[in-house]
Amino acid sequence: YLSDNSKFSYYSTEHSATPIPESGLYRVGIEPEFSQGKNWIFFEGQNPTAEIKIKLAKITGLEGTNPLYEIPFDGEVGLRDSAIVRNGYGTSFNGEELLLTEETPYGKQARMYNSSGNAIASVNSASVNDFTQLNGNSRGNILRISKSGTNYDILFSPTIATPVLMEIISSDGSAGAYYSISNNSQRVSGIQSLGIWTGAASSIGACNGFNNENLPVRVSDSTYSASSACALKGEISNPQAYGFTWNDAQPGRAYYKAIFYVPEKGYSIVNACNNGQVFSTPSAASGESELGLDYLSDRQIISMNNVFQLVKNRAVCVSQSDNEISFWWNENYLYGELEKSYSGYFDNIMQSDPAFRVCNAG
Repeated sequence: YLSDNSKFSYYSTEHSATPIPESGLYRVGIEPEFSQGKNWIFFEGQNPTAEIKIKLAKITGLEGTNPLYEIPFDGEVGLRDSAIVRNGYGTSFNGEELLLTEETPYGKQARMYNSSGNAIASVNSASVNDFTQLNGNSRGNILRISKSGTNYDILFSPTIATPVLMEIISSDGSAGAYYSISNNSQRVSGIQSLGIWTGAASSIGACNGFNNENLPVRVSDSTYSASSACALKGEISNPQAYGFTWNDAQPGRAYYKAIFYVPEKGYSIVNACNNGQVFSTPSAASGESELGLDYLSDRQIISMNNVFQLVKNRAVCVSQSDNEISFWWNENYLYGELEKSYSGYFDNIMQSDPAFRVCNAG
């Protein structure tokens, strides 16, 4: 029936029916019309005989302008001989393939991929998979959907998010902490700044840093220089090391925290200096060995359904403005997971150092 407009159609006596004027609440009437002498007979063999009309009447529109209420995600609807064609309904889709749901024991995979025809809306899809962008202009962003008329733009940035704790200890009036990030083939370099850090704990003053000022909130690191206060490991070069240095440092120790976003498994972080200072993730800690940036990789985002599930778990936040909706990692959730891993360690430090305290810098 659905593929035969002469047998199945929509109409309204109050407004346009194809397409409807806007998303909202509609009264729906189903009006079958049967051939003479064939009441309540819809088929003869495989052929539809009755005509079905759907009458629509808008009751109220939506208060917001969330594109998800309007964009049709059609999957494989319109598939004919390995090509998707949609005329007079649904969405024409262009750009990078978009996975809606993964295959599970309870259902098949659903995805959006290129289609043709005269659909009533169009979607252009793109993705961000570059490490530099994911930790730069797209930091923390996962999914953005925007609307202009009947055109929709989807930007998908599937990432693994890992919170990291960095230990910094002053020695002989100087302090420094640097790290290096690598994937399976090479170390990350060529970027002026890589991480954005916030103070988490300190034994200096009332949650002060090595300059005797308040611990920082969202401060960017920088690459290693000749005047940096720690010696690099031999296999790591200056452009491959990122962090902080103080050459006139207050005595004590401090801990900074940051979140890194990677497009896939295989990325790791390591202390770039020969000082044994410890780096930690919710899964592991080490002053020497590589640590995987793969926290929550068991829930790696590869589909839109993954995003919605993480919203349900409060790991991902949602913000909405006119004709746009965005999904982004919840930093409070991620830092909360990190805190679970270091709370016992901090308790031990406080027992031996009464000046040490956990801080709420941000």
